[in-house]
Amino acid sequence: DRYQFYVIAIDQASNVSLRLSSTVLLTVVLLDVNDETPVISPNASTVSLNESVPVGTLVETFKITDSDLGINGEFDVVIRPSESPFNVSRGDGGMAHVRVSSALDYERLKFHGIELVVTDRGFPSLSASAKISVILLNQNDEPPHVVNENTADIFYLEGFSHVDLEPDMNITDPDGFVITKLYNSTVTLIDG
Repeated sequence: DRYQFYVIAIDQASNVSLRLSSTVLLTVVLLDVNDETPVISPNASTVSLNESVPVGTLVETFKITDSDLGINGEFDVVIRPSESPFNVSRGDGGMAHVRVSSALDYERLKFHGIELVVTDRGFPSLSASAKISVILLNQNDEPPHVVNENTADIFYLEGFSHVDLEPDMNITDPDGFVITKLYNSTVTLIDG
């Protein structure tokens, strides 16, 4: 902001008609001090995502403002931790868009706690942050695994056409879904 005004100096001569004066135009330029912290809205967010969403999926949008003027009101935006599978891009009107930047995997990590950090370009710089909790929803994307399979030769007496099997297996599903086990299975033998 810029303000202009005149300063008039008048001497104090005893004879008023002999008093002299001088006038000067004074311009005052008010420089902005970086005293406003950036504001992020919302300042916290919890989002649930399917683990199978594609890269580029929008997670959350934030509105960022800084009431300072000039460079003090300009800002940079980052995601922390930087190695998280998310990134941020700037949009028009102070908008920041957080998106999925790499494949998500519920079996590896079910929850991501990330932070959107905004730092203005003033000196000294001021920062604000918003917490983002991303809860991954499990998808049935991993096949079951048979673990500790006990295999054995099966002997049967000639003349029998059925053999009862009692498999002793441990079957797991990395997705955490319930596994149905077959017990007391009957196998029909075919003469060969």
